[in-house]
Parts: sequence; structure tokens; C-alpha cells
Amino acid sequence: LLLDEVAHLKSSIPASKEKLRARFSGACQLVVSWRGRPSDKRRAVLIAHVDQEGFLVREFDRSGRYAYCWHTSAEAPDMDLVRGSEVRLVAPDKVVRGKVEEVREVPSPTSGRPFNHEVRVGIEDRSRVRNPRIIKNEYFEGYGNYELPAWVLKDGMISATHVDNVAGVSVLVALLNAMVRNNWRVNADFLFTTCEEAGFCGVVAEILDAGGETLAGQTDGDIVCIVVDSSSSVKFCETRLWTDEVYETGWAPAEIELRCPVVRTADLYGVFDPEVAKLLYSAAASVQAAAGRHDRICWSGRRRPSVAEKRRGSLKKEGAEPSGPPSKTSVAVGAMRGGWCEATPLSLQGSIRRLAGLEPLRLRCGAIAIPISDYRNVYRKERHPEMCHEDALRGACELLGEAVHLCHRWPFGLRANGAARTIPKEQEILKKLMHWQQLYGALSSVTNCWVEQAKKRGEVS
Repeated sequence: LLLDEVAHLKSSIPASKEKLRARFSGACQLVVSWRGRPSDKRRAVLIAHVDQEGFLVREFDRSGRYAYCWHTSAEAPDMDLVRGSEVRLVAPDKVVRGKVEEVREVPSPTSGRPFNHEVRVGIEDRSRVRNPRIIKNEYFEGYGNYELPAWVLKDGMISATHVDNVAGVSVLVALLNAMVRNNWRVNADFLFTTCEEAGFCGVVAEILDAGGETLAGQTDGDIVCIVVDSSSSVKFCETRLWTDEVYETGWAPAEIELRCPVVRTADLYGVFDPEVAKLLYSAAASVQAAAGRHDRICWSGRRRPSVAEKRRGSLKKEGAEPSGPPSKTSVAVGAMRGGWCEATPLSLQGSIRRLAGLEPLRLRCGAIAIPISDYRNVYRKERHPEMCHEDALRGACELLGEAVHLCHRWPFGLRANGAARTIPKEQEILKKLMHWQQLYGALSSVTNCWVEQAKKRGEVS
């Protein structure tokens, strides 16, 4: 679907063909590049993951009564919660519905049986279907997730099976459209990673891709990585950016409003580059200043709106008329400790590459997050869709759009070096990441089948 979107942009906007490029990296991750300032070395790498926690179908029982699956989280699921859950499984020739009857631990996972928990699904209903996008491979023959409403929008609240990955991808796709359709003079790579739920394998593979061009830079500060993720709204801790505040101990979790996007300064384990957080905060301030002047600009007859206001307008739905001044949703700044995201492996990329005998990359990393409720589909020990607010998605788009422009002129060289702060239990985290990479990293290579097909169709280079 992402390749379809790129192909549509190229066909509908012929002038974009020289600037817009889709490719698969050496680590089998999809990268969409936009070069609006080809002479400028600095660029932003915007990252979101496309996989979701769920099931990979290992095999269907010959009797047609059972499906045997892996649960795709790197860490063991809550057995009592998973057992009895209604699930939907999709294979190339059928859609299957049933319930989880048994969850069995596999004590010694191997590359052939990578996950340490196997799920048996009792099949209750099946229908024949043909979906050419699902291709059999040596690792699995289908995928699945919990049987929950796929997508609902009501009173500004978005409910989806997995907001965790849908939100970040939707923000990047909206921004890509604005960038191409309005011919922004920026350089950006949109990196869509796989295998995040299985232990950040996609982004770690990208870090270890010695010959790759996505994260490789020439001089310090050329690359600004911004992860777009989601996290639990009840594990927020406010941060004061212009102090030497440390998040290691003594933080008090609080709940944050769902309609408020967050400049994420830390996750459960990592602390990100404070200079990228300051850049994102400044971008948010610029957008909010433009929003505050919106009624004066649009209805006073002023002919030349501010640059930030133009960018805000380019992110609106094409042809839509303003119904009034936009909401002035604030942007929060702080740590979100509900889980961890790809910004932690990126902050540890120097140590990860040294383990492989490679030189550290020259990049800076930060993150923005969408607050979500019913994190990981759990509410009072029952299955529910995750939820976020459309204002948070809209605010994240506006913030990120301004940040991509701002990163070209942000004076990183006048401030302290972008070395990541000390991460508590760093060696323990590295050991865990590399263990997951060894077990699950091959799952990222399943995209090879899409790579070959896309190359034949001329959609990627």
C-alpha cells in the first residue's frame, strides 16, 4: 500500500519524479526519499514501524480444526489474557476466525522456531479469498490479530486494532503527501521498519547495514532521526528542556490528554538527544504561533501569511474550507514510559555498531509520540481497541512538518555534541537487542519477496 501511494504521487505530480524515490535498503526496510534541497547535506530521517503485535501462522492442521501460530512479541504475553481471545487469521487463500485455546512456551527458541511462545487457535469459521499481497515464505504462511473493530472514528476519537503502528505510519504518509504536493525545499527519508514488535529487528538491521545509505552521513549533524511512535497516555513525565534534568530515578507518572501530541524525550529505557527535543519544541512553538494568528491572517485581508501558516495550510485536506480558527492543542514535552521505541536502539547505535566492528554513525535522534489509551489492547484484563485522538495526529503532522524545515537551519554546531546521555542498564539492553536480532532478525528478510516484485514493476530501485 505504501508503494501504491508513492506510485500515485509520481503519476499525479510528474515534477516529483526526479525528487521522489522509493527503494528497499540492504536491510530490507522500505525507504521513501524526497530531495527538495539536493545541494544540502543535512536531512531528516523520519521513522515509523509497520508491523503490529499479533500472530504469525506457522501451519494449519490438516483436519482444518486448528491453526498453530507464533505470538509476535519478543517478550512473553500475558498467558491468561491471550487464552480465550478471539482472533482473525489471514492467509493467501482464506480468512479464518477462531479462539486461542492454548499458549505454550517453547523453552529454547532457534532461528527455525524463533518465538518462545506458540499459540493454538481453534478454528470456528473460514472463508475462501484470494489476496495476492500475502506471499508464502519459509517463515510463515499467514498473519493475524485480535478480532476487534478495525477502525472507527467517533467524536474525534479513533479506535483501531493497533493504533501503535497505524498512527505513526499515517502521520508519515500525510506528511509525505504534503511534502510532494507542495514541493517543499527539504530533504527527508521516510523509513518504514519491520519486526519492531519482535525486538526492534528492522531498525537494528538498518543500524548494522554497513553499506547502507539511509543512516550514513558525512559530517556530524547531517542526519536528524525522528521516530514517530505511540505510547500509553498514563505513563507520562513532564520534562524541562533547558535544564540538566535526568530521568533515571524519581520520576512520577501522570496521565496526559489524548488530544495532545508529545515531544518525547525518553522512553522506558532510553534518553534521547536533548538538542533534537529542543528543535521539535521550537517547531511546535512556531506552529502554535501561526495558529494563534490564524483568524487575523485569514479574515483580515492580509496577503502574505507567515511561512509556518503556509505549511499548516498545506497539511489540510485538499479543497477543504476552514470552518473557523483551528484548535490550539498544546504540545507536551516529556518522557513516556509506557514502553520503549526505536529511538533507544538509535541512541545506542554507536555501541551496537562497535559490537559488530563498525564505526559509529553520525546522527542525532529524537521522537514524537501519540498518546493512546487501552495500550496493547488491554483494559481491565479484557481486549479492547486502542484509541487516540485525531487532534494528536493532526498536531503531530504540523509539528513534524515544521521540524523538517527547521532541521536544515538548526545550529547544532553551536551546542554540545549530540552524544546520547548515559542509559541505565545499557549493557543489559544491548544484550537483549542483539539476542532478539539473532533470533528474529531473519523475519525482516521476508520483505525480499516484495522487493523482487516491486523491482519488476519498476516501483522501487
